[in-house]
Parts: sequence; structure tokens; C-alpha cells
Amino acid sequence: SDIPATIIRAAYMTDDTKIDYELTYKGERFKGTMISRASIADLIIKIIAEPTAYENTSLGIAQPGTDNMLPQVKLMAQHR
Repeated sequence: SDIPATIIRAAYMTDDTKIDYELTYKGERFKGTMISRASIADLIIKIIAEPTAYENTSLGIAQPGTDNMLPQVKLMAQHR
């Protein structure tokens, strides 16, 4: 498509207010298992402010240090 776009692939989203994230690009191993909605909003604000920075890219977003936390994520999902 000729329409510039940025794809955001988010890990399991939490309501935590903490803004702390790392990005991975298409073709790289996705890191982390959870991310705060506040972090996703922060990335979106940055993309809006500078649209060409991530133009036509696919970004994975997750909180650093949350690799291999799938059991905790599943437990959180059960208690929602």
C-alpha cells in the first residue's frame, strides 16, 4: 500500500501506570510478555509527534525484564 503505517504488536496489556518499554522490529525475537497501556500510549504519542520515525515498520513492544512470565500473565487473565 502507498499509505504509510506503523504496526504495533503489543504483549499482554496491563493497567499499570508505569512507562517502561523496549521495542523489537519485524524479524527480531519478540521480548517480554506484558506491557502497560501507558507505555503503549507513550509510544503512540511519539509516533504522532514524529510520524516518519517508525514509518512502514512493525514494532513489538514489551516491558523489559518480563521474558518468560507467561504463567503470571495467564494467572492475571484468569482473575480479570
